[in-house]
Amino acid sequence: MKQGHNILKSALIAALLSGGAALAGDKIVPNFEGGEPKMGSAHYGFQRASQEPCVYRGVFKANPTTEGIALRVQTGGPIVVRLNGFVVYEFQAKAGAPSTTQDIFISEWIKPGQNVLAVSGAPQGLALDGAIIDRDGSLRRLASTHHWRVKKFQAYSFLQEEPALRNAADPLEGWATVQAQVADGVHISDQELRALATPALKQARAELARNLAWRQDMLFQRGCIIDDWETFAFGDASRLSDEALEVARALQEGLRQMTDAEKSSRAIHSIADGMDALGLAVRLLDEAECLHNTASVIQSQDPQSAKIARAAADQFRTLGHKAFDDLLAGKYTAAYQTLSAARPAIESAFRAVEDSWKNVVNRLNQADANRFGWLDITHMLDNDVTHWGLRIGEVDVSWKMYLGGLWRFKLDPQNSGLKATYHDPAYNLDHLWSEILVPGDWEHQGFHDQNPDIKKSNPFPGVNDILTDGPYNGWAWYRYTLHIPQEWAGYDLELYLGCVDDYDWTYFNGQEIGHTAYDTNPKDFWQVERTYKIPQQLVKFGGINLIAVRVYDCRDKGGIMGEPEIRCPGLKDVFEKNQAGAQKVKPSTVWSSPLSIGALVTAGADPLTLWGWNERGVAGPQAIGFPAADGLTLKPLTETGVIYDAQVDGELSENWLLLWPTEESLERPLLIVLLDKPRQIAATVGEKGTSKLELTFGREKARLLLARPLREEMPLGSSVPAEAVERCRFWSQALLAYPVAFTEINARRRDDPWVLDVTDVYTYKLLSDAWNTQPIRVALLPAFFSYAVASKFPGVAWPQAAEDLGYALGKYGRLQGVKGTNQVTYQVPIDNLPAFGGTTAFAFSPADIGTGNILEVQEVALYGGNSWRPQTQVGPGAGLEHCLEAGRKYGVNILHNTSADFAGGYDKIPALYGRLAEAYKDLPFTAIAYDPFNEPAGVLAADYAPLVRDAIAAIRQHDKRHLIYIESPESFAAVTMLDKIEPLDDPLAIYSFHDYDYRLYEFWPNERASIRAVLQGWFRAFELMIERHARMHLGEWGGYEQRAEPWVYTRPHTIAQTLDMCRIFQHFHIHFHYYSNRGILRAAADGSAYQSYVQEGFRRFFARGHWNYYQQPSE
Repeated sequence: MKQGHNILKSALIAALLSGGAALAGDKIVPNFEGGEPKMGSAHYGFQRASQEPCVYRGVFKANPTTEGIALRVQTGGPIVVRLNGFVVYEFQAKAGAPSTTQDIFISEWIKPGQNVLAVSGAPQGLALDGAIIDRDGSLRRLASTHHWRVKKFQAYSFLQEEPALRNAADPLEGWATVQAQVADGVHISDQELRALATPALKQARAELARNLAWRQDMLFQRGCIIDDWETFAFGDASRLSDEALEVARALQEGLRQMTDAEKSSRAIHSIADGMDALGLAVRLLDEAECLHNTASVIQSQDPQSAKIARAAADQFRTLGHKAFDDLLAGKYTAAYQTLSAARPAIESAFRAVEDSWKNVVNRLNQADANRFGWLDITHMLDNDVTHWGLRIGEVDVSWKMYLGGLWRFKLDPQNSGLKATYHDPAYNLDHLWSEILVPGDWEHQGFHDQNPDIKKSNPFPGVNDILTDGPYNGWAWYRYTLHIPQEWAGYDLELYLGCVDDYDWTYFNGQEIGHTAYDTNPKDFWQVERTYKIPQQLVKFGGINLIAVRVYDCRDKGGIMGEPEIRCPGLKDVFEKNQAGAQKVKPSTVWSSPLSIGALVTAGADPLTLWGWNERGVAGPQAIGFPAADGLTLKPLTETGVIYDAQVDGELSENWLLLWPTEESLERPLLIVLLDKPRQIAATVGEKGTSKLELTFGREKARLLLARPLREEMPLGSSVPAEAVERCRFWSQALLAYPVAFTEINARRRDDPWVLDVTDVYTYKLLSDAWNTQPIRVALLPAFFSYAVASKFPGVAWPQAAEDLGYALGKYGRLQGVKGTNQVTYQVPIDNLPAFGGTTAFAFSPADIGTGNILEVQEVALYGGNSWRPQTQVGPGAGLEHCLEAGRKYGVNILHNTSADFAGGYDKIPALYGRLAEAYKDLPFTAIAYDPFNEPAGVLAADYAPLVRDAIAAIRQHDKRHLIYIESPESFAAVTMLDKIEPLDDPLAIYSFHDYDYRLYEFWPNERASIRAVLQGWFRAFELMIERHARMHLGEWGGYEQRAEPWVYTRPHTIAQTLDMCRIFQHFHIHFHYYSNRGILRAAADGSAYQSYVQEGFRRFFARGHWNYYQQPSE
């Protein structure tokens, strides 16, 4: 990814206006009419900025092969450099300081074509000299000239939102000219330019190589394309064409073979061009497929819109195929140059179709405004083999992970941690805790507080001699978050802590998994090594998990003394055996599309091994079924050996087998659909039954599909019911049309503007088998739609052509679909209320929430949001009036929020909101909303229900038009506690939760976190929306600014993460407020408001115009 923001060590970014052939940069001085304007100071929170940015602006042209720009800038006071709107360099100096000279280098955020450079300097003038550096090492000189323009802004101005700083063609209204003073210019020689650029380019290329490795990993692991800091992913790499995977493998091998020196050289750009071109080519063909499907569906209703969509699809296909011809030939730079202008063409094409069609036009694999549509998850259709406990081929992850290092730590002298839910993932304030090294006692790490309450809090009074003279004795808490590998799914785990001094109570994801103390080990509790079992039901495999340890120290040193590990014992023997083997076996590839009930397997070795039963302590299959003309022939698996040999038994008559489980195992029958004919099948049988099944094909990369289509309870005897045989036979054909992508076409009903006609058109990977079995296309109704039907959600309807496919989804209903076609149509209701989205911030007092917050309200409007949530307000009063006034000015809703501390107790909150409702009942619907109970962690559900009823009643006594948000109790508004909210009968009351599990990552997505992980983490909220026919609000999320690393300002991966979150909000029509702990803005060196990459993500999201699209009046 060659665009982005990577602050380099020496000075950072710049670019500039290509002037004449001058040998030096002229000093340019503003021609302000009537003298230098005075713009005034401004507030943000408790801060006041008086520095007024004086911005000099120029334009330069870059080539697709431009690698960087080196500059020398001379001016007085602070310097801030922006490229195409992004802050890329700051030099801190006091206003009025003597003139200074800074050497600056930029290698990122340069785009082919016209670029805007903006340099904040002194009103007395600025001089700049430098050059554009292309990959061949050539220099194109640049300098400040009389063509530049200048403008002064008020302090805390949002310069990233200034059109003239983002758009080279802006008409520059209000910008003053400059006059050049040649004698006072600045000069940098070619030799100096190269000396400046050489080390900076090496560092930039090394960072580029890191990004390329990450992008390649994401492509193979998740089928994820990252383009212009946006992710395009759904399911896994099964959705990619064979050509795309071939190019990706060539690029991966090219990067792997590079030495570190080569990665820091110009050679890295060939791989970078290839990855950029591959991403754009895949996008073009994806969007061509999407537009073609859209045109086919809307042709009869709107031929003109269909014509526009089809023309764009044809153009994109031609361009994409041409790029792939170059890529397959290894012409990476040529392919990239062919596609360099494709990105804006994609945006323009979709906007043109939307403007004509008057409906949202979804991208491939997206379902905007349809909460009942497809999600990038697999568990609803149950096709993730790891969740079955089944293993395929070799184990390529370790069976244990070391957890030593920095943990979060907090002393608890009052023994209040349990009540404050320190043990629960819902507690989201541990970023404020100290850090401590584990193993190690806390005394040697600086925790020496006196604890006069130690005897009073002794869990076993009188049974142990407790010292009270220090060092710290008493209660303390440890917390550690970790990612559990998906490969461990289906197994119980264990946590090893070693010795803990003295007592411990240990929790996993909020549940106690064991404790060791005086009551369990009265003679040696301080030296017993702790090992606690973690039932698999508690584990979020492939997700984020929490370990919390509550420790009580009686005397002397306290803490976790052992080397902590988390283990998957079921995989220990297999992993260690594989590690000891001389020859490593290539792992098999398993793809699980969210649109199918089956998993597609490509064998890494021959034979292909299925195993995992014994390791989980369950019996493997009792028999294997071979299809025959009269049904299914079951062969018992009673002893180790060959159970099928093609030379002896003859070739299989059909393309499938069925593994038949024992009654005791509680396993489901396993359907194996073969693409290649097996030569031999052998079983290994142990004391617990079948432990391993080996299928020999006589070739590498044999393929098969696995599914569990028999969902109902049935007798697991010596025969298989005929109905079950026919169902397996159907799926042995249907799975060969393997759906990997979908296009969703939405159309608002003309006879009812609150109903959406939805058509899903599927793209299949058509698989050929050795039997020439004819694939059957099946267009499935989304699993969430089936859930809505089962939940009797008002307004959902489906066509008569859809039929029950005999596949039970548990509480989600029955899987429905239409056979023999690639599309299905259904109807869903449109939420008739607009959703509010924006940011939330501290607002403790009128001084804070008055003029100091107007900037935050203004900012919400500038990036396109429509709501701001000031926290811990009381009111009515001057502070709230300030907020409401700003909201009216900028068209932003004010969501009033408070907590028990600020209201004087939970029992005072209903009356407070009654007064607010009486004062503001006549305001427009969009002006205000109410969030009465901020993070009610200390309130039990039984006590919370009457408080909520009273608060709603107090509001509705006066105000029947504004929204009320109700947060989940017994937690800091955790998603897992949403069920604790009594069902809300008020039609304008909305369920609300907070989540900080995904604060920010150096790379997004990554092997541990992605949009799929977020969907899984918030899944209970989505279920509740269906079950209770409810609306949902994510009242706080993000907190990216609270990381120690400044990634929110320096890593454009933040844009990708923000856009992924917004995609979920759009899909479910979820209200949201991003939380930054007052870090959403900061003052740049020139006095302007420095926005983070979060705002850039929001800006891109809202600019698409899909937010509340269907809540606007229909035409």
